[in-house]
Amino acid sequence: MDYTQDAEKYRIGLPDDPRSTVPRGPHIAYFDSNRGWIRFTFLPRVAEPQIVVEEIFWQ
Repeated sequence: MDYTQDAEKYRIGLPDDPRSTVPRGPHIAYFDSNRGWIRFTFLPRVAEPQIVVEEIFWQ
């Protein structure tokens, strides 16, 4: 099984714009020369803002 091809297919399906189309929805950040990404949401709270990581991928 070639995991890199599966990962590439999945990555192509991700939106190019790292901002969410849904307010307060998931965001995508790329790292390591676009070899990896992280999908996260931000929960704004007065006392303790939180970043919730939904998915991380790095190849």
